[in-house]
Amino acid sequence: MHRHRAATIWLLIAAARALQPDANMAGTYNLLAQRCIALRDSKKRQVWIGITGGPGAGKSTVAEAVAAKCRDLGVRATALPMDGFHFSKAKLRDLDPPDASTLLPLRGAPQTFDAEAFCAAVADARRTGRCDAWPTYSRELSDPVEGGVVLSGEDAIVLCEGNYLLLGKLDGAEAERWRPLDFDESWFVRPQGGVEEQRNRVVERHLETWTDEKTAAWGAATAREGAERRADSNDVPNAYLVDRCRGFADLEVESL
Repeated sequence: MHRHRAATIWLLIAAARALQPDANMAGTYNLLAQRCIALRDSKKRQVWIGITGGPGAGKSTVAEAVAAKCRDLGVRATALPMDGFHFSKAKLRDLDPPDASTLLPLRGAPQTFDAEAFCAAVADARRTGRCDAWPTYSRELSDPVEGGVVLSGEDAIVLCEGNYLLLGKLDGAEAERWRPLDFDESWFVRPQGGVEEQRNRVVERHLETWTDEKTAAWGAATAREGAERRADSNDVPNAYLVDRCRGFADLEVESL
């Protein structure tokens, strides 16, 4: 256990799909936003918060909600996702010819991200304080989309979220690719039910854009069976990998 290495504060946060927090959670998001603002005030410059956790943990909800609350409090903030740095399907086919039969089923694992480009983008945006075209990820297209988010030099707080922001703290060749990442503070988001709850969330998320083609590709009889097979073969192992990074975070956030 590495939890003694973090100044652990447990907060209950609703990991709803809606980006806006419900009324009962307004106080919690307010607390996190005030933490960000206090850090900005102490640093007297733009600050970067790295929000990590496994698939289905609720990272995007936390990042977007806290950024919105900072803005409500009069401080400019934006959320930047790591997901736009997925290798495209075309790139995966180049890396794993002819049809990416090995890498496509692993989509979402560390090796299916352009970690070098992500680390370089973070470093450049931190140096300049801005980015005119930060990529995002389209679940409908199952591919990254260029220029989805703009980071302004006037944004005082940046909440960068993704699965592998602390992977560079571990050992190994894959961890080496993520080692250049550096944030002013890191948060680890994890649901109360742990990886089992993350699995449930990920299965439901897969089903939102599931197709008959995917059911056939996973050798399943139904869409739900296919989504569960995908989660169990890839998302769940990724969640356990990310969990190994928990103790390196400055703050742990428990989602419901």
